[in-house]
Amino acid sequence: MARDFPQHPDLESASVLITGGGSGIGRAVALGLAGAGFRVVLAGRRAEPLERLAGEIGPSALALPADVTDEGSR
Repeated sequence: MARDFPQHPDLESASVLITGGGSGIGRAVALGLAGAGFRVVLAGRRAEPLERLAGEIGPSALALPADVTDEGSR
């Protein structure tokens, strides 16, 4: 069941970092928040799904490939 996010009142300064943003729950949350007007930064280990989702969302999304368990990629 999809959940609608409320519209954010100050969209020009609202950004959200989503880890695991390329698939599953992270992807669904990213789509919902982007639809509510938030800028989203999609973080995850696999660049391809992040970039695909960022392209789907548009210019308010940034794909940031990173593995939070790897200190060198932080």
